[in-house]
Amino acid sequence: KVLHFIATALDTSRHLEFYLTWAQRLLMLHGQKLKARSGTLLPMINDLQKSIQHHFEDLSKLCDWNRYNIKYAVALSQQKGIKRSAEFSASEDESEISESEETSDHLTE
Repeated sequence: KVLHFIATALDTSRHLEFYLTWAQRLLMLHGQKLKARSGTLLPMINDLQKSIQHHFEDLSKLCDWNRYNIKYAVALSQQKGIKRSAEFSASEDESEISESEETSDHLTE
């Protein structure tokens, strides 16, 4: 009954870690006893497995999307960093040119 409750609660709840830990502890502690009654418990174990698989697929999609966004943000920031350094060196060149013009103006006076 507890295994059935965990399977249905895991399917509807957002507290994944809690129910996954509970299911793992229950199966590790009582696995041998449950194995002896595997014929009657098989539907509940299948429900538990389906629920875990469903959450795994959802989380995999979310993780893949997050990885993509992080890579995009890093690439964008590197691109902007290159652009900024190019703008910075261009502004340094302009300031050096203007300083040299001022120096040459002072020398010609």
